[in-house]
Amino acid sequence: IKATLRDYQHAGLHWLLYLYKNNINGILADEMGLGKTLQCISLLSYLAYHFDIWGPHLIIVPTSILINWEIELKRFSPCFKILSYFGNQNERYKKRVGWFNKDSFHVCISSYSTIVKDHIIFKRKRWKYIILDEAHNIKNFNTKRWNIILSLKRENCLLVTGTPLQNSLEELWSLLHFLMPNIFTSHLDFKEWFSDPLNLAIQKSKINDSRELIDRLHTVIRPYILRRLKKNVEKEMPNKYEHIIKCKLTRRQQETPRQRAHGRQQAHGRQHAHGRKHALCRHPRKCTSVGDQTNQREQLEWESRKAANDQGQQRDQPYAGKQATQRDKEKFVRT
Repeated sequence: IKATLRDYQHAGLHWLLYLYKNNINGILADEMGLGKTLQCISLLSYLAYHFDIWGPHLIIVPTSILINWEIELKRFSPCFKILSYFGNQNERYKKRVGWFNKDSFHVCISSYSTIVKDHIIFKRKRWKYIILDEAHNIKNFNTKRWNIILSLKRENCLLVTGTPLQNSLEELWSLLHFLMPNIFTSHLDFKEWFSDPLNLAIQKSKINDSRELIDRLHTVIRPYILRRLKKNVEKEMPNKYEHIIKCKLTRRQQETPRQRAHGRQQAHGRQHAHGRKHALCRHPRKCTSVGDQTNQREQLEWESRKAANDQGQQRDQPYAGKQATQRDKEKFVRT
């Protein structure tokens, strides 16, 4: 792997390998910013290098961080063949060409929503490792998503989340049952053992009883969860630097009619006007309604720009200031 792990990340990797060698699934629950993604990539790289296990692996993530996972995988472990499975129905169909060929890909990255859409396809493969990032997305065992992902064929599974304990113990059971369905079989028994006595003890102010139940719960789940906080490993953390880059408004943003930026303050109030200004700074098209002629014109321009880009032609100036700033930074890095 092309990265230098910190001591606590080495410890996390050793813990993940311990789980794998003992055929145990677990929850990596480090606080955000401690490199959970890097530890997961290190695990897959270790399996490939030392055990010749190249997959196929499946990484399920929220749509918003799918590209980030692809970038991190290519950056830290470029030896993997990566399939980023997303897009419309036709695009996904094209990506499935050679789906069942050996070594057609090593790691498939997809989103929770896409898995639900194409669950029949994903059920046809047997995955070496399934990694679920932001695992609280399967906290409800009554949802279609939870049951579909649970039905996927896998040899090992790892849940990644910053907050494994959600609002109720039933949500914790949803995660634990997903990991070890043969151990945490009944959510009713789990609730009866922990949740009901704990709530009753709290209501009756029986502190000792509630402490005992909490200790019992921690004893049960401790082997399956690893959580470190920044305050506990801050000596190993690099110094944090914050650079604020101010982005100028583009011509498109400046020409957006004033009433769109300010909104109708009399009808909607200042809070609505502030939201419109915020939307304008993000992208001018967010300040247009569906039936607006300007919006329709911009939609046609957007499609023509996209077609020109697909043909390798030069794009005109971007709509949003942040896009222009990012483009300038990319040119600077390339040179």
